[in-house]
This record gives sequence, structure tokens and C-alpha cells, in this order.
Amino acid sequence: MFRPLLVVAVLALLCDGFNGTLSRSHRDLTSPDTRCALRLDRLAELGADWMLQLPVLDNATVLGASPWATYVQGIYGPLSASDYPVDLRCFIFWWAPRLPSSQIPWFRKHFHLSKGQGNLMHHHGKLRSANHDAWKVNLYGRREDAQGSGDDRNHDAALARARFDSHERVEIYHDGSDCAGRGAVGYWMYFAPGSGIFFDLGRTMTFSGGYKHACRHFLGADDQRCRGCCRPVHEALMSAARTAGLDSLQFPDSRPGSHEDVTFEIVSVISRCDASERVTCSVERCCGGQASGPAHRRRSDAGACPPAGLLSRGRSARRPCTCNVSHDTVNCVGGFDGGIGVPAGGGCSADPAAGAFRHTQNLNLRRLDSGQD
Repeated sequence: MFRPLLVVAVLALLCDGFNGTLSRSHRDLTSPDTRCALRLDRLAELGADWMLQLPVLDNATVLGASPWATYVQGIYGPLSASDYPVDLRCFIFWWAPRLPSSQIPWFRKHFHLSKGQGNLMHHHGKLRSANHDAWKVNLYGRREDAQGSGDDRNHDAALARARFDSHERVEIYHDGSDCAGRGAVGYWMYFAPGSGIFFDLGRTMTFSGGYKHACRHFLGADDQRCRGCCRPVHEALMSAARTAGLDSLQFPDSRPGSHEDVTFEIVSVISRCDASERVTCSVERCCGGQASGPAHRRRSDAGACPPAGLLSRGRSARRPCTCNVSHDTVNCVGGFDGGIGVPAGGGCSADPAAGAFRHTQNLNLRRLDSGQD
């Protein structure tokens, strides 16, 4: 007659006090989520063992009973059976204003302003200052020397998948204007599992060693166009990749610009900044108005959107993503939750309650940044 009590005791041990739901043991370091790109068994040596305390959401019942339901469904939209399990231990990107209020104190313990390996931190992209809405887990650290040997080891340890196949959809993040000033060459993105914004790779190739190595692959080791830095090499590389029939390139151990941080970058080679490039929609159309036609992407644009048709939502089922060019981070407008990556007060929400929801979350973030309980 004591068996029911024994079962309850065992379930209580398995019940994670962090999320209040029945979840897999944190000692299980093999993810059941086929979309997981991380090696969970290596997180401890990278200083990110705290991620192992995040739950595995096996099905709709588990998700519904957890504090993560609004967050996960807000990012991916309504989930079907084929979308599960969702392993939050594999997320390295977080929309900070959307975090469940009950989880803010726990995230506060692991948040740092420094770029230390394993830290949860503001996402530093092309924006002049850190984006306080976008957070990432720094798994790669920094280069130890000119060859980056230390980070190569970190990269190998962190990723279970260091490349993706053609026509796969991968979660990404992008910020800053590509068309301001002289304009960027290509649309450069960060690999960001957990962002909920998917990029279709199309025909793709993966290169280790950075964009100069890729340039030499296409044009030859002695080609002068592959020497130097940045824009001139980018122009030669994008042109060569397009000539080869490619849509994107992957750089899993990239060092963007002159940054000391190593990260996984993906670039769309078909993105150009000129008067003829068409984006997904005008601001008016994004907000539900009747625009006369698709907007042209000019160098004066301040938005962070790629050309039309490259982004989508949804884990297993592809859902449309309309990117609003008025924002300086990649975003998907619409959906029951008001969209992904759309800042509070940014408009273009299909749900009037979404603004109030984001306002509440921003109050929580101010408490987090200030260290208040």
C-alpha cells in the first residue's frame, strides 16, 4: 500500500524545481530534440553547465504546465506534435523581454556584462551598443592568438553540428542596418538557436577559416581579390559564390570584423543594397496598410531585413515571416503574440495586448539590470 507514495516520491525527485514541471533528468546529456545543435556533454567544460538546468518540454501537456508556454509559443507559434520535444538546454539565444517573469531571478544569476566564456550576455552585433532585448550564451570565448587555436577547440566542443545541408532552415539573428552608408555586401547573420526566426539556406557551402579562405576556394590561392580585408574581399566572394550557383555560405568559426569574439556566421550571398533590391514589404504594408507596391531597399534604409522570402517561422511547419524594415533588428511581424523582435511601442502588432505584455516584461528587465528583486 506504500507503492503510490513511493511513486510520488520518485516523481518528486524527477520534478524540476526550476520550472515546476516533470522533465528529463539533467544528467541525461543526450538531447531528444533532433534540432539540437549543441553537445550537451561539453557544456560544463565551456563554463555553461548552468544551461543544463533548463527543461526539456516533451509534449503539449508538459509545455502547458510549465511557465515557458507563453514564451515558446510566442516564438514558434502554435506547436504540433511534430514540433516536440523542445529542449531549452539547446537554446543559445533568448529574447530577454519575453522571458517568463518567474524565471527572471534565475537568469539574473547567470547574466554578465562581460564576454566571458559560458556567460549569458547582451548580444553584440552591428549595433553600436549592445542590444538589451537580445541575449546569447557565449560558448566560443575569444581568440588566444592569431590562429585562433583555442577557440577552434571551443568551437569543436560546443557544436554537435558545425554545418547544415542545402535547403535546411536554421534559426538566425541579425541587427544593424546593412544599407546605411556604403552598404554591406551580403546579408550576414548569427546562428542563433532559440530565436524563432528561420533562414532558408538554399544551396549552401560551409568553410572553416573565414571568408578569405572561402574566397581563395572559388578564385584561387593567388587571386589578389582575396587579399586585404572586409568589403573588397566580400564583393569578390559574393560574386564568385553567386556564379557558382550558391545562395548562402556558412562560417562556423568566424571572427566578425575586427572583433575578438568567435561565432557561427551565415551569409546570404544574394542580398544587395541598391535601388533595385526589393524587400518583403513597406512599413505601411507591415502594419496592415495598403501600400502601392513592394518597397525598394535603398542605402538610406535603417532596417535589418533581408530580401523577401528568405525568412520564416515555425519549427516543423513553415509559417510566413514578414520583416518590418523600420526596426534595426531582424523580426517577424504578426502572429498571435505581436511578432518576434519587434520592440515595445514599435507598432505593427496584430494583437493590441502585445504592447502591454512587452511593457510588463521590460519592467522585469529593468529590475534584472539593476539587480533588484
